[in-house]
Amino acid sequence: MDHSGVVLDVDGTVVRGDDPIPGAREGLDLIADAGLDRLFVSNNPTKAPPAYVDRLGRAGFGVTEAEVVTAGTVATSYLAEHHTDDLLFLVGEDGLRDQFAEADLRLTDDPAAAEVVVASIDRDFHYDDLTDAHEALADESVPLIGTDPDRVIPAPRRDIPGSGAIVNAVAGVAERDPDTMLGKPSEPARRIVLDRLG
Repeated sequence: MDHSGVVLDVDGTVVRGDDPIPGAREGLDLIADAGLDRLFVSNNPTKAPPAYVDRLGRAGFGVTEAEVVTAGTVATSYLAEHHTDDLLFLVGEDGLRDQFAEADLRLTDDPAAAEVVVASIDRDFHYDDLTDAHEALADESVPLIGTDPDRVIPAPRRDIPGSGAIVNAVAGVAERDPDTMLGKPSEPARRIVLDRLG
């Protein structure tokens, strides 16, 4: 079977923090020598592709924005396609909120006005966030969307809780599973990756 491209995880595979993983440089060189296209795919929803270009650059890897897909990329694309005019209640960080705003998605801080609840990693997650999400999801017609399923993620010094931990907390108080889970390996992520690689 002939292959034309390679999909690469980022955190814990190419870099840990800003440091390259041993052997990553040699692996990327082999991919380049084989003439394969590459796509760096991260389940980090808080950073847009330009931030990954900078981060991978600090680790010594030259990467373009077109070579990066994040859970934020997938979430923004999915919501723009399926919930264009809906009011989104976000349990998540400003980095994701900024990506939604740049895509002209509509955000609300009023749980009673929410038409969609999006749950994601939030290092300032508070009991009040959980209470508000519970209120927003009291209407069972309001979908719950998770940005990615990763319960634990690699950080520079040790693994830490990821988006999946927050999504599960929100789903737990709502007493239901998320209606949609994005990020890899979801179908929306797969479609974006395959489209990007052609």
